[in-house]
Parts: sequence; C-alpha cells; structure tokens
Amino acid sequence: MSKPNSQQPVTLKDIATVAGVNASTVSRAMRSDPRIRPETRERIVELARKMRYKPNPFVTAFATHVRNHRTTPKQAMIAVLDTSSDTWLAHYQQGIGYRAEELGFRVDTIRISELAGGIAEARKIIDARGIRGVIVLPVRGQTVFSGLDFRSLASATIDLSLRTPLLHRATPDYFQGIQLALDTLYARRYRRIGFCTTRGEVRRIGMRWLGGYLAWYSQGRIEDRVEAHINSTEDIPGEDTKKAAHWRECRDAFQRWLDQEKPDAIVSNDLFFGTWLQELGRRIPQDVAFARLGLNLDESAHAGIDQRSEQVGAAAMDLVAGQIYRNEYGLPLLPTTVMIPSTWVDGDTTA
Repeated sequence: MSKPNSQQPVTLKDIATVAGVNASTVSRAMRSDPRIRPETRERIVELARKMRYKPNPFVTAFATHVRNHRTTPKQAMIAVLDTSSDTWLAHYQQGIGYRAEELGFRVDTIRISELAGGIAEARKIIDARGIRGVIVLPVRGQTVFSGLDFRSLASATIDLSLRTPLLHRATPDYFQGIQLALDTLYARRYRRIGFCTTRGEVRRIGMRWLGGYLAWYSQGRIEDRVEAHINSTEDIPGEDTKKAAHWRECRDAFQRWLDQEKPDAIVSNDLFFGTWLQELGRRIPQDVAFARLGLNLDESAHAGIDQRSEQVGAAAMDLVAGQIYRNEYGLPLLPTTVMIPSTWVDGDTTA
C-alpha cells in the first residue's frame, strides 16, 4: 500500500484518510500517546509502515519543541525509582537532578522500599502524577519490576544490576576503570597487584572488573600475576552468632590468600578488605597499598577510581529525555548502553 504519486512523501493526513481517523489521532498514535487505545495505535503504526511513511526530522523537532514548551511542570516530571535507599546512590541522583533542570524537567524520587505496596504502589503514583519518564537506580539482588507497566513510559536504568526488564542504561565503564587503576599502580612501581571482590559484586556487574583484571595481566605481565580473591561475605546466615562465625571464616580465607599471593597492592571496591589488612598487621600503604574501585568522594583519604557518578546520572537523564523528544515509549527492542569513563584520584592509601 502506497501513495499513488510516489514522488510526494506520505503525510499524516494521508495515513488518516486510509485509516478513517483524523490526523491528530495518527499523530498521537505515532507518539505512543496513552490516550490512544493500544489496538488503534498498533493498527496505525502498521499502516504507516506499509505506506512507507517517513517523518521529516526538522518538522518533528519543531513540533516536539512546541509540545515541550507547552508542557506543564506536572507533565514534565521524571520519576527516579529507588529500591534500596543506599546513601552511595546520592551522587547519581544529583547528576540526574542537575541535568533534568538544564533540560526543563522536574525530578520526583520514589523510594519503593518505603512503600507498603512496593512496586505496584509506585505504579499508582506514576499514573496519578502523569509521569512519562522513569530512571531506575541500581538495585540489589534479583529485583524485578514485573509490577510496573513500561509501555507508556520512557525509561532507563543506572549500572548493570537490573536484569529484568532490559532498559537503556548508563553505567560506569568498569572494565576501563580497573585497568586505569592497575596502570596507575604499575607506573608507581607496584608489581604484585591483587584484586579482591565478593560473589555478590560479581553477580551485580558481571565479569567487567574480573575480566579487566585478567586481561591486564595477559599483556606481558604473567610472571607477576596475582590470583583474584573472590570472597563470600554477602552469603552470611541470618543468626548473629552464625554471622560472626561466617565473617571470621571470610577473613581467614582472605588471610590465606594474602599469605600465599603476597600482593604489594590491592584494588577493590570493598572497604572491609582494607580493614582486614590492618587487623592482620599490614600497614597501608607501607606494606600493602589499597586502591578503591568506586570511591565515595567524601572519603578524601583514599586513593582509587572516581566513577564520575554524577555524569552517569546525567547520561541516564539524557537517555530518558531523548526518548521523550522522539516520542519513544515502552521497552526498547535494542537497549542502548552508555558507558562513562572513570578517572584516578590520589590519596593516602598508595605511595
């Protein structure tokens, strides 16, 4: 099905004539406007595809600008979904807030852990406030948003922890970050550099840190290679007495690794490895240097990697705003990942 005069581009009015609706209905359907019934929207979108409709990008940009200019603050609100209320998420939220203000959006943080109805209640809040865009902060464990309907939302997440559903995401470049830490320490004449992590962390970000660590040692440094230490501190049983016993077992495992591998520097995202070093009689940095892979910039004494969390948050805001500008709503067929490179920060825990 196509327009008789193939030299003339197909317009929304042409599609409306064939579909038996008015042009404004076609326009709203092409923008996934929730006021249009899903079956009507699907029929119009399929018709537009068959008629080979191609939007004019300049007209689309102008129309979007006009719509956004007329949008009320309520309609221009972005929801930030927080499932854990962890304090380290604050820098992501600051970046989201700064960028949202620059783009003319308002941000409303919904702390799901504080809602009696959980994700289902969060959905009611989103509907009641007319929110069209959401950003999901990093989650713990196997958090699933099955109770949230993303079909009418522009969405993105931060970090690699959210497995379901698959959204556009902004994340620190973990692979680049650990390699930057290793390069920096190597340039400072550390030769036996170890990597310490936990099973939970590996589940959260996959093999990015571990893969970067192994890849770095494969580049001609095999003779100094230190085996990575993967601890199980997050698998502590519920009872206090068992927790204490399990914690001692984890520290003992770390001590065995320390005695066997004899690292002169350690890179890790977890502060307790540094605490264990000192409890086991190793001075930092005189005996063993310690560099964090995810610095909280309030910890000015530590050396390590600044993941530039505010820039990551801003990138997530850009992903959501871009979808709104392009009238793209619902789960993406091909999710996009934006990775923000990390930087090194000097501190007292390395020489």
